[in-house]
Amino acid sequence: MTAESTSQPNVRVPRRQLGARGPAVSVFGLGSWHTWDRAEFREAVRVARRAIDCGVNLFDVGIYRSPRPGGGLPSATDLILSRILSAAGVDRGSYLLASKVWMFTDRGIPGPTGQVDEALFRFGTDYADILVVGEMIDYSIDLEPLVVEIGSLLAGGKARWWGVNNWSAAELTRVCELADAHSVPRPTFAQVRYSLTRRSIAQGEPLRAVLERTGMAMQASDVMEGGILAGNLSPARPVGFDPGDLQGRMRELAPRIAELARRFGATPAQLALAYPLLDPRTASVLFGLRTLAQLEDNLGAIRLLDRHGAELAAATAGLWLDKDVVRADASWSVEPGADPAPLRKHIVEQYRG
Repeated sequence: MTAESTSQPNVRVPRRQLGARGPAVSVFGLGSWHTWDRAEFREAVRVARRAIDCGVNLFDVGIYRSPRPGGGLPSATDLILSRILSAAGVDRGSYLLASKVWMFTDRGIPGPTGQVDEALFRFGTDYADILVVGEMIDYSIDLEPLVVEIGSLLAGGKARWWGVNNWSAAELTRVCELADAHSVPRPTFAQVRYSLTRRSIAQGEPLRAVLERTGMAMQASDVMEGGILAGNLSPARPVGFDPGDLQGRMRELAPRIAELARRFGATPAQLALAYPLLDPRTASVLFGLRTLAQLEDNLGAIRLLDRHGAELAAATAGLWLDKDVVRADASWSVEPGADPAPLRKHIVEQYRG
């Protein structure tokens, strides 16, 4: 077979329910860190317009540290996304905005309400459809006040639903218990690292049990591992925190992934996007991109699923790298009881400086 055409004129991105109580979201969510301040503006407008026209309705953005060396001020990625959507003629009511809330308040970062107020002011909107509460990096944090404050934001109309990013099964259980106790809507989804090579948490029994018990869905993030699983092996390319120190092995697997993709008439990026969507619990995959060509290639993952979905699970079984390396009851990168200081340092440096 040959790879799918770079143009996908007839593709319609399907939607899945974001948990039992959540909205219907496109299986593709556009966002992921500094996506929009790394894109050429006119090209990004074309990307947004094409995505919307193909059925994408989920955009994820946060307030991050400037990507420039030594930059301590927030980047402009959220401001740029707002302008992109306006220039693309996209009405606010036609997409879902997911906004980040960070779980640490040092270095002048305010609490959830202050963060949300600032994010809405910067984006130029009165509400976020979804709040995404970031990584649990300090186990001494009292979750009860957080849940109460999220409840107030929801009740006040500043958001409609919420989810959490890379929490462990035990933390998910606890936050749902607190939500029930305070009559706050439960989070509708858990964002987890889920890819061809990272599956221990997403496919583990602890998370499976929590999702079944609470009605939450999953959102898959880091599906391309900073581009590595899509074949971008540039040594200078910044990538995320590496639980299990697996990215070197991922680079070694790149030729095998490329050959497997060719067998299915696909590209490595399409294979990476399609894999987490084989799991019916995955409501959406979150990824970043900068060009229309990348979007067109990514759209081919929908056709790959339609044509070869039944075959992909067996064909990709040997790519699971974190099996027996990362515990299924862990969070993003911290084993239960482990020192969270390295992760905390990484996140503070990467996101807010």
